[in-house]
Amino acid sequence: MDEFIGGVQRGDIAKVSEYIDHLDDNPNSPGYVYAIRYAIGANDKAMFLYLLNSVSREGYIFDPDTIGSAVVNGNPGFFKALVGVDGVGLRIKFPPNKHPLVMAARVGNRVVAKYLVDWIRKGDNTKYLGDATKVKDLALKMAARGGHISIANLLITDQTHAHQVIVELITNGHVDKVNRFAANDKVDFSAN
Repeated sequence: MDEFIGGVQRGDIAKVSEYIDHLDDNPNSPGYVYAIRYAIGANDKAMFLYLLNSVSREGYIFDPDTIGSAVVNGNPGFFKALVGVDGVGLRIKFPPNKHPLVMAARVGNRVVAKYLVDWIRKGDNTKYLGDATKVKDLALKMAARGGHISIANLLITDQTHAHQVIVELITNGHVDKVNRFAANDKVDFSAN
């Protein structure tokens, strides 16, 4: 296993291919999970795709931490590859603080946040949010705390949300972004 992991860390696909069969074609094996996460963290697209195509199967759902590492990495291609074109990989229960929408909002990954908002609004996918209100409120709070107003704009649906964002922006030192946020047509200072 050390040679396999070493190959992943060096980006040596030839070495990894010698050991890939030892994973027993099991995407849940610790070696495979570590390898996928390492490739994501190293932003090694070639290794990531090799591992993804070697072991995972159509419809396989990755664990929340692996999906989260793709969100935090900032490469939307990794995230979309893990969750699949139709979002099948999102059909699991995420703890609210590890939900990809919350993580995308926290790190400012707008592409992933937009993908998730569109996916949630399409069809009947809100049922995969768990506690939808908690996830949405936490994502909105994380976006505002980080000053990620483009993500906050994706998430607000009413004046209460808009006021929460403004409070978080000011509280977290993003006073300079309040005017940009307030320019959103969903924000109405005359309400309440």
